[in-house]
Amino acid sequence: MNTYLRFLYAIAVAIALPSLSTRADLVVDLSSPQDLTALKVGDTVTIEATLGGTTTGDELNLLSVNILLPESIFATPTDLTPGVIVPDAAGFTPASIIDSDGMNHSVLATYDDSLANTAPISSDGLFFSFTSSVIGVGSGVIDFDTDFPLATGVNTVTNAGIFDATGGPGLAFVSAIPEPSSATTLILIAGIGFCRRGRKLVGR
Repeated sequence: MNTYLRFLYAIAVAIALPSLSTRADLVVDLSSPQDLTALKVGDTVTIEATLGGTTTGDELNLLSVNILLPESIFATPTDLTPGVIVPDAAGFTPASIIDSDGMNHSVLATYDDSLANTAPISSDGLFFSFTSSVIGVGSGVIDFDTDFPLATGVNTVTNAGIFDATGGPGLAFVSAIPEPSSATTLILIAGIGFCRRGRKLVGR
């Protein structure tokens, strides 16, 4: 985890410690509308991060999610878009960089209501989404970075502090080279036949 992410984590801890009691029952799940186990080079995929587990009175001052996906299989993620639970886009900060391991795209999305004096997150739902194109062949898992997701806040009904969140299971993927279309196959067969015929004519 790079220095900037560690800094965010330290802020979260500092905010949570003064609470008299804490809860950590929030869950962030990853999903995709595409079948990630049947990807082909050239496909475009959408990855969604959805928050669950909030209760009446929850107010999240900070929610941060960092997702890793192999840079040899996926192109640089784009279209990092806040979801319906984000009260104000002014508090939403997206970033996509190469992780410190040099092997993964690091897709970081953070909502901080102190950035622009915005409202806290207070409900379940889509936190953010992004898209990426398949550029390589292979298999693996799209998953959360270490120490993520994280969340801080308070429940205004019980006065319990909210600290941390659990990440759901990663998304397994398999990508392959697209099979040639029927038309392409026929053209290749015809081309091979023409070459063989040409060789016979030359040999006469």
